[in-house]
Amino acid sequence: MKFKSSSKSFALCGLLLAASVAQASDALYFFNPRNRIGCGTITAVRNVNQAPLYDREYEQLVGGSGSTGSLAVAVSGLGIVTQTAAALASLAVDATRDTSSAVDSVKAPESGFWDNIKAVRVAMDDGSVMNLPLTAQPKLSTAPKYEEGRRVSVYLLKERNSIQLNLIGKAPAPGEKLHEAYCSRRTTAEEAAAALKEKAALVQEDKIVD
Repeated sequence: MKFKSSSKSFALCGLLLAASVAQASDALYFFNPRNRIGCGTITAVRNVNQAPLYDREYEQLVGGSGSTGSLAVAVSGLGIVTQTAAALASLAVDATRDTSSAVDSVKAPESGFWDNIKAVRVAMDDGSVMNLPLTAQPKLSTAPKYEEGRRVSVYLLKERNSIQLNLIGKAPAPGEKLHEAYCSRRTTAEEAAAALKEKAALVQEDKIVD
């Protein structure tokens, strides 16, 4: 009996470690400092019926390439199926992304209508502008939302040819203390220029929804 209890404790510790690794992997994938383009200010947010870019919000709310099914089955086999174990299993699976399937990873809804997608305009500190279709947080969510005036740091998701906005991290305005530390470009000048040019007008104006 004692051995069985120890086995369960060991398994849970393993899942806790896996969850920590998963969270670190998630942050590094979407907010890798080496892929930072710079910072900007959200200047407009509108509703749009258009396929969004693949970013962290899309992966969390709609579903990414990782599925929690296989690990949940493995946890069941250990006889430690609890809400905690299931949650940790989900985190661990999310860390194992198959970036080879990145291009076609955004799936169209069966209804044909893209719900909760925002057309977000970002005025970058260098003067460039991006217009991005992005998955928004649900209205009842307490997570930060796309709002006019919000400062964001911007990252390039190379494997998915996409952009990630960081709504939580610091993004000092030009001239403010630590602007260089939090907003300096880390990706190459060529990559940043190409991304900013390509993402300048991604929003389809005829798909804007009042």
